Formats: sequence, structure tokens, C-alpha cells
Amino acid sequence: EELQQERDDLKTQVVELGTEVEQTLTENEALKEERETLLQDLESLRGESTQLKAEKEHLNKQIEEMEVQLANLTEEKEGVLQERLQSSDSLGELKDQYSQLQVENETVQVE
Repeated sequence: EELQQERDDLKTQVVELGTEVEQTLTENEALKEERETLLQDLESLRGESTQLKAEKEHLNKQIEEMEVQLANLTEEKEGVLQERLQSSDSLGELKDQYSQLQVENETVQVE
């Protein structure tokens, strides 16, 4: 009878261990699935990161091009302002010459 009890106890332990093994296998499978999902997410993030880096490089290139355009436009603006200043000076000189000619013309007519 004692042997029967030990045998029954061992059977119970075997069943319990079998249940634990099944639970462990189920948990292990769930962990594998979670790991696979995480790996897929990581790969997706790597792809997005690569895409964002490419977009950043493209935008940086556009910024550099715009900075060059801005420098060129600033230089052109300065040239136009310089021309305007010179034209203004020339116009002032022409007005002075015109006034002087008018005075000379009036002087000639008076004589």
C-alpha cells in the first residue's frame, strides 16, 4: 500500500510537471512571438530612420541652395542700391548743370 501511495504521488508529480512544462512552453512561444514582433518593429524603425536621414539630407541641401540664392540676391540688391545711389548723384549733377545753364541763358538774354 505504501508503494501504491508513492506511485500515486509520483503520478501526481508527473502530471503537475507536465502541466508546468506545457505552461512553460506556452509562455516560451508567447515570448518568441513578442520577440518577433519587436524585431519587426525595430526593422520598421530602422527603415523610417533611414528615410528620415535621407529627407534631412535633402532638406539640408535645399537650405544650402537657398543660402546661396539669398547671398546672390543680397549681392544683387546691393548692386542695385549702388546703381540707384550713383543715378541719384548723377541726377543731382544734371539738375545743377541744368540750373547753371538756365542762369547762363538768362544772363545771355539780358545782355
